[in-house]
Amino acid sequence: MNNYCMIQNSKTFAFSAENPTGVRAGGSRGGDCTKLRPTVTIPAGETVTLVDAAGPGVIQHMWFTGYVGHHFIIRMY
Repeated sequence: MNNYCMIQNSKTFAFSAENPTGVRAGGSRGGDCTKLRPTVTIPAGETVTLVDAAGPGVIQHMWFTGYVGHHFIIRMY
């Protein structure tokens, strides 16, 4: 593959309920793989910001569990 197609000087981040700001080594702060906040519960009718990051990026994976239902709306800007 040609080098002009490759992303140069990129940085990776992992955002989660445990690490909402994406800081390095920000997950499993409970010690020995213990999660202090493994999930985010969103009550019906509520709006929650899951990630607020500056600059360009690529979302490579999103994982939702539990009942989502037909009225689930996700907005990405």
